[in-house]
Amino acid sequence: MNPPVKWLLVFVGVVLFLSFLFAPGKTPVNWSEIDFSTTSDARLYFHNVRSFYYHLDATSKKPMRIYSLRRRTPEDDSLSLQFNIVQHPNNDQAYIYASLGKAFKHIDSASVVFTKGLAKEPFYRLKAENHYRIAAKVYQSLEQENPVYLVHRQDTLANLYDLKQSQINAEITLEDYFKLTHKH
Repeated sequence: MNPPVKWLLVFVGVVLFLSFLFAPGKTPVNWSEIDFSTTSDARLYFHNVRSFYYHLDATSKKPMRIYSLRRRTPEDDSLSLQFNIVQHPNNDQAYIYASLGKAFKHIDSASVVFTKGLAKEPFYRLKAENHYRIAAKVYQSLEQENPVYLVHRQDTLANLYDLKQSQINAEITLEDYFKLTHKH
């Protein structure tokens, strides 16, 4: 083998080895940091690839776009907590919107409880930050396979993701949202 070619291959090998050796590790996600901003590449990915699995909600008005997962059915979502992605392209922001299923619409002051009896998030008079906090906690609970409960005062009304289909729907929507906002 020619000596310059040999040295070039050794150099390339050493550079690759060092780049893998000193590559930065994965940074942990700070779920308490609320940020609705998106980047152009994340919006492009969502719009060109992931939005195929969503339909635009009829109630969305320009410039806001409300994306609802197409595979959701009223039967699956009646007894669960549903999420929609709300995108505001002019401000380069995306929000998550949480809503209770039809079976729980009559409840005025419900709370979402994570890991029975511990962390509790009220589910009334919600602002964008509250929707985000609920979505982040639900996503973490679903990833860790912990139950999520709906509570009214002291009464536990339901385990929100008893049905596997509603759990999968929530995971898909939340994963897409957190990829859009660079949290996943």
